[in-house]
Amino acid sequence: MAEALRLDRANACLWQQAVAIPLTPKAMAVVEYLVAHAGAIATKDALLSSVWANESVSEYALTSIIRDLRRALGDSTKNPRYIQTVHRRGYRWIGQVLDVTETVAGEPVPAESTATTPEQKQNADPKNPFFAGRGQELETLQGHLQLAAIGKRQLVFLTGEAGIGKTTLLERFSDQVANRPDCSVAWGQCIEKYGMGEAYHPVLEALNRFCL
Repeated sequence: MAEALRLDRANACLWQQAVAIPLTPKAMAVVEYLVAHAGAIATKDALLSSVWANESVSEYALTSIIRDLRRALGDSTKNPRYIQTVHRRGYRWIGQVLDVTETVAGEPVPAESTATTPEQKQNADPKNPFFAGRGQELETLQGHLQLAAIGKRQLVFLTGEAGIGKTTLLERFSDQVANRPDCSVAWGQCIEKYGMGEAYHPVLEALNRFCL
């Protein structure tokens, strides 16, 4: 079972036992929204409207924060303990959180409990049915990466019908290579935008990852 987290609003961080996980303002807003709607589906549109309001961003701004949160919490898309992906719709918070109003001597002081219900806890660790049978594809991507590592440039296209798990596959692959010292990962997506558009938004989005 996932460890209960403490949400420290005053210091903008999550506490995982005695370890503080600092959050950016946007990440904090995403976590607060998910926790406030724990057990229910937080749609992508609702999160984008709530967290980014009138800002012009693509859906990747949200998926990027979700991926960073999972990495910081040791969570995964296959066996989620805190953030569950609801395919093509949004996300659901399935972990347990204790609200925190202040810290004393570096230790969090719990206040109001916002834990999920027993029914939600019972379903808190479902297997992700949308990532299965992709071992061959991952091996193919790893093969191209090895060629790139020895100086042979690679350009790989991942194609297929909408909804078959292309993004999930790439997220799994990026998780596998994220800790390699000789590899850097940047994402940029051409998807529907909210607000005024920018022709080079995917490229700028990818480059912006290196500047955070």
